[in-house]
Amino acid sequence: MKKTIWLLIDNRAGSAGQLRGVAQALDSKRYEIIEKKIEYTCLAKLPNFLKGASLLGVNKIKSSDISYQFPDLVLSGCPLDKKAIRRQNKIAPINANSKF
Repeated sequence: MKKTIWLLIDNRAGSAGQLRGVAQALDSKRYEIIEKKIEYTCLAKLPNFLKGASLLGVNKIKSSDISYQFPDLVLSGCPLDKKAIRRQNKIAPINANSKF
């Protein structure tokens, strides 16, 4: 069974290019790569301590849905708060030492 990986792609070309490069280097027989587009509102410029563990600053209408069937791994160059994604999807924190 293939593992699912989300690429969170925003409007920054450098980050998007790096994420796509990493995705191309992965074995397509083992991983299903899904790109998720992220668009921001003017509230994205607020510091994280004000936004807390929320998706405040993400334009939920123009962005891809990130609220169902959470993947095995998320790769992001976006300044999204990981706590917000975990809370929205009700998952435990990812252990950096776990084997993927």
